[in-house]
Amino acid sequence: MSAQISQALHVAVPATSANLGVGYDCLGLALDVWMRVHAQVADDLVIRGGDERYRNPDNLIWTSYIQMR
Repeated sequence: MSAQISQALHVAVPATSANLGVGYDCLGLALDVWMRVHAQVADDLVIRGGDERYRNPDNLIWTSYIQMR
């Protein structure tokens, strides 16, 4: 039996307030707010969803993609 490598990645992480303090992170968990990322192998990077101002080269998902290419 041969192993197959998945061509897609799905990640969900709880909301956080960028280390503003323990209380803010707890609030993010209590609100059940998540960031979900779905990625698949492609020739070009496309970021969908979220606010337009976050779809740029400063986005950590964007910079990770560039480093992994």
